[in-house]
Amino acid sequence: MKSTLREYLKKHKLTLRAFSIISDIDQSQLSRYLNGFSKPTIESAYKIYRASNRFVKMEEWVDDTIKSKRYR
Repeated sequence: MKSTLREYLKKHKLTLRAFSIISDIDQSQLSRYLNGFSKPTIESAYKIYRASNRFVKMEEWVDDTIKSKRYR
């Protein structure tokens, strides 16, 4: 589901620890986002978006059911 962040980390040879420093998000929290145990707040999604040089879009963190209701 959150493969884009995984792709970004792999492409740029970044560890989750390194990205946590860049994004100013705790490493354990990023791990929970990647593994689907929690969803980022709007603020955290924006930090990921900015830290990934706009590679990881904020929309990727929005649940599909929410998207379908929002864009009807």
